[in-house]
Order: sequence, then structure tokens, then C-alpha cells
Amino acid sequence: MLAQTQTASIHLSGRPRAHVTLGSRNNVRRTLMFPQLRCLPQCGVENSEVPQMSTVPPLPRDGILSERSGRFDRPGVYAAYNASSDLQYVGISRSCSKSLQRHFAELDEEICASVRVCVLEGADRDALQTAWKQWMQEHIDAVGSIPPGNAKGVTTWNPQPKPPASKQGIKLTKPGVPLNIPLEQLITQLVNDFKVVAFIKGSRTEPKCGFSYQLLTTLNSLRVDYETVDVLDEESNPGLRETLKVYSQWPTIPQLYVAGDFVGGTDIVQDMVATGELQRLLR
Repeated sequence: MLAQTQTASIHLSGRPRAHVTLGSRNNVRRTLMFPQLRCLPQCGVENSEVPQMSTVPPLPRDGILSERSGRFDRPGVYAAYNASSDLQYVGISRSCSKSLQRHFAELDEEICASVRVCVLEGADRDALQTAWKQWMQEHIDAVGSIPPGNAKGVTTWNPQPKPPASKQGIKLTKPGVPLNIPLEQLITQLVNDFKVVAFIKGSRTEPKCGFSYQLLTTLNSLRVDYETVDVLDEESNPGLRETLKVYSQWPTIPQLYVAGDFVGGTDIVQDMVATGELQRLLR
């Protein structure tokens, strides 16, 4: 039976590097480099390094699903096990809670039954990658192979998003034809005429930035009907990019509007999806 205890939680205290030596099954010692990490007082881990994966207590799937304290909604590394307690996948995330919730929604309990989670408070991408490499190496040293879910070409744990639909984006005017009404008025009319409008960089099929791509992927996954407007199209939407930022009082693109109201950018949208708030708004 899996013990329901706390996860390891580590705080990134700075950029200095520290050597950490790992032992292997053959007593070969490997030295890794990663940012100096400090454990949070409540985590119960006594050393000052990323703990070995095998020392982090496993938590059952139901224990994660019922978690309400928010302690997993932080950067970290995690390891997922099947119903036979065989390691299936090692992952990293900016929010362990969101990643695990997605895995649980997509995979049944036979494949994803329990997890070990090590929260790395304040960790940047390099620190997360280093922790992931450490846990992967520990498993390789123990069994001689990588977890099946991390094998090249396997998409079970990271399914490829469906390609965006080919619906055309909205153009505010024809190329070369000047606008005869203020842009702010056009934006108001647009977001009130259509229930869901995404102002993005690029188009549905060719988004021009990662955040626009993420927003489109999120909307496609929810199977919602929506319109797009390309803020980079100066021929058909002249001046829209900067005007929109003033209109919404939000400094970045993409921006999502629902029923005439500004919802937010990609990060806010993803947070709302995780809580179910956006799904309720779209009904």
C-alpha cells in the first residue's frame, strides 16, 4: 500500500553551482552540476540536494486528485507509476498540479496509478532539466533503460495537439482601404458580435508566436467555436496591435474575449481551464 505522506519540496536559493555525486549500481560515481537548492522547512527532506527519486514517498492518484492546498501548483519534477508500481514516465513542469491533472484525465489508473513529486520552489528551466536528468539517470542505473513513456516517438504522456481548423481569420478592412471609424469602436463591435474572439499573432494554421499557438491549442481542445484576428496583419488590421493593448489595458498578445469581456492572455486562460472556470464561461 502506498504511504500518503508529503512530497519533497525544494527551494531555489540562487545561481551558484554545486557538484553532486551520484552512485550507480556498479559503484561508478557520476558527478553532475546543478544550481544550489535549499529544501523548504516543511518538506521533511534533510539533505540540501534534489533527493533521489526512490526516497520521495509515492502518492496515490486519488491523493493527488483530492489535493486542495495548492502545494503541487509549483515547478518540479515528477515520476509516474502504473498499477504494478513500474515507473512509466519522468516529467518536469512549471505547475506539477496542472501536468498531473492532465495525465489523470487522459490516462486510466492502469497506466498512471501513483506519482512521486518533488516541488522545486522558484526553479528555472535549467534547474528543472537538471533534476529531471538526475531522476532519469537514477532509473537507468537501476534497470538499464529509460522509462517507456520517455522513449523516443512515444506520445502517450505528451500527445501531439490536433492541427488547428482552417477557418479564416477576421479582417477589419480590405488591404489599402482606410478605416472610416475608430479602431476602438471596431474592436467593441467585433467582441460583441462574436461570443469568442482570440486576438493572436498570425493565423490558426500559422501562429507566429508560442503563446498564440498555446492559446489556439487550448481553444481547440475545448472544441469551442471561436474567431481569430491577426494583430500582425497591418494591411487588413492596421494599428490593431497597439490599439488593442490600450483598449484592454493589457500589454501583451494574445488576448481572449468571451461575450464581449476581456478574459486574459495565455497564462490566465490556462489557469482558468485548470479550475474549470473557462469551460463554465464558454457554456
